[in-house]
Amino acid sequence: MNTMEFQLKGKLVDFNLTEVIQFLSMNRKSGELAIHDSAHDKVGSLFLLEGELVHATMNGSIGTTAFDRILHLADGYFIFLAELRTESRSIKQSIQVLLMEAHTRNDERRQLQGQLPHADTILTLANEVACVPSLNTSEWKALSFVNGRRSIARICLKFGDELGALWALHGLYSKGLVVPVAAESPLFPLTPLVLHASVVSEERPYPPRLRTNLLLKAIDGRTTLKRLADGLKMDFLELNEDIRLLVELKWISFNAEDERIWNLYWQDPH
Repeated sequence: MNTMEFQLKGKLVDFNLTEVIQFLSMNRKSGELAIHDSAHDKVGSLFLLEGELVHATMNGSIGTTAFDRILHLADGYFIFLAELRTESRSIKQSIQVLLMEAHTRNDERRQLQGQLPHADTILTLANEVACVPSLNTSEWKALSFVNGRRSIARICLKFGDELGALWALHGLYSKGLVVPVAAESPLFPLTPLVLHASVVSEERPYPPRLRTNLLLKAIDGRTTLKRLADGLKMDFLELNEDIRLLVELKWISFNAEDERIWNLYWQDPH
């Protein structure tokens, strides 16, 4: 193997992968841009032929889906192996069109992710729905993967198209057909305590959300997080978010044992 094949190599944290791809395209290079994770396992490949991208793979996905996933990687390294060929063809668009479409899809993805629970959230079917809404083909497909054990990230993987899965899950979530699994968190038995202004050295900003302020007013030093959540009809993710904010703003604290559990949880929240 020619040693020139290994001249183009770098870490993903140091190089913009989009610029690397554009450089290879402008110089009409042929070969494989191999993507490795931090454990040195190859996770993806981009194959170019005279500067045009012809095939992309990543962990079982191919084509534009694989291309999008590769562009999102932030850890690991790449290495360009010149003159390597593939008989597979999964991409027909030009690199410039691919990059523009990937940028658009990334904007859509961020918007949808902001309207859904965290990717690690496990979804289950809702116990009751007011009426049976109509579903499109993608929503039916996504619904078939909701079993009370799979997270949003896992459902997207099973679906095979992350953006398509997010759109489908967004539809199911907004129609009230799927809900987060109510997890029995180790935080539920904790009892938050309101910090009096006299023990706080600096001025505290008020919590920015109405929901957080309502939670703060409900904290009385005797009621557990579980009972607070039930009383205010908050889900676990909302409760976590608001309690963490109140701790950071120094509005609440815990006794020594509860604080130990709180700190252990946030060291490894999953």
